[in-house]
Amino acid sequence: MGVLRRLHNVIAHSRSSAGRTARFVKHVGRRIPLDNRTRWNSWYNLLDVALEKETGINEYIKSNLDSLSNDCLSLRDWTSRSEYKQNKDLAARIQVCWEKYTEYYNRTEDSPLYAAALILNPSRRLAYIKKWWETEWQTPAIDAVKNLWQDYRTKHPVPDPTPLYNGDEIIESEDATSVTKLDAFDRIGRDFEMALCGAYPGQEVDEFDEYASG
Repeated sequence: MGVLRRLHNVIAHSRSSAGRTARFVKHVGRRIPLDNRTRWNSWYNLLDVALEKETGINEYIKSNLDSLSNDCLSLRDWTSRSEYKQNKDLAARIQVCWEKYTEYYNRTEDSPLYAAALILNPSRRLAYIKKWWETEWQTPAIDAVKNLWQDYRTKHPVPDPTPLYNGDEIIESEDATSVTKLDAFDRIGRDFEMALCGAYPGQEVDEFDEYASG
């Protein structure tokens, strides 16, 4: 298990109950921010504070060896973390990488394709963007994807299918020469089916909205 994972486990352990938090604060002098998936710098904040509170964290681990025996941090673990923090060459390389990442990430605003890929992914769709994207990013991205969809639909129209229903008759052949009268029960089924597919005037269903919100 890596050093970062063990350190994460220790901090998570200290936050698992009010009693543990109180004992942790007694040893360390404060709570330590826990990493999370939505903030890229959360690991930095955790490490920055942890390196300053090494002695107190080790004391907390020793006082909870029954549940933290697999998460002990050795002198080498702490030394390596300190070396990384003070390594100016590594910091410069990371800064260059981050700037290049930001450059390419900002380019996603120039094209709707990234947002379109998320929305068309059955495991993501609109719900993913609305949950994880900043509020001010959402509307421009969704509007851009809708414009992309409208452009595609205009260039590749789908021919209207032969109508299934004609009033109170059901059409059973493509040339509409074979029809069957609907009874009261079938008329209810017809109305329900046509309402679902937007077949009535004023009830047009856009495939994009229907899929993206599904």
